[in-house]
Amino acid sequence: MKGISDLSMATKKTKPPESAQAAALRLLGKRDYSREELRRKLAEKDFPAEEADGVLGDFERRGLLDDSKLAQRLARLYSEEKLWGPQKVLAKLSRRGIPLQLAKDLVDRESPVGTTQDRLRKALDLKLRRTDPQALSPQEKRRVANYLRQKGFGWEDIWEALRETGGSTEE
Repeated sequence: MKGISDLSMATKKTKPPESAQAAALRLLGKRDYSREELRRKLAEKDFPAEEADGVLGDFERRGLLDDSKLAQRLARLYSEEKLWGPQKVLAKLSRRGIPLQLAKDLVDRESPVGTTQDRLRKALDLKLRRTDPQALSPQEKRRVANYLRQKGFGWEDIWEALRETGGSTEE
């Protein structure tokens, strides 16, 4: 009896090990990755660094991996659709493995659809909806300001936007 079970185990097909290239292609088929993110994923799968770097270099040459295009797309998404401020956009791009200088250059460039102040005002309008900014208590103003700060806008820009909308920050 024992011999039969050993035989059935031996005849089961085992999956051949996946190559670094196949693993990277499979990952890229699910979503976009930066070079650094993909390098980390391949390292987690125990591929040697030299093999991973070779695959990543090949993918870049073939246009399958492009940190610049990914960073532009993400910066636009975070800025224009999520209405994040420059600080949060920079932090998120950095976490996604986008090189720091590339991320800074993108954040420093104003969006063709609107400036940082435009996005801040839009986020403020959405937060306040139909509330009159002048009717806000000091505590409510702090809450609104903290909300905008968490979205990545600077304090000076926040106070300026509150002043412009009539929600004076004098206390």
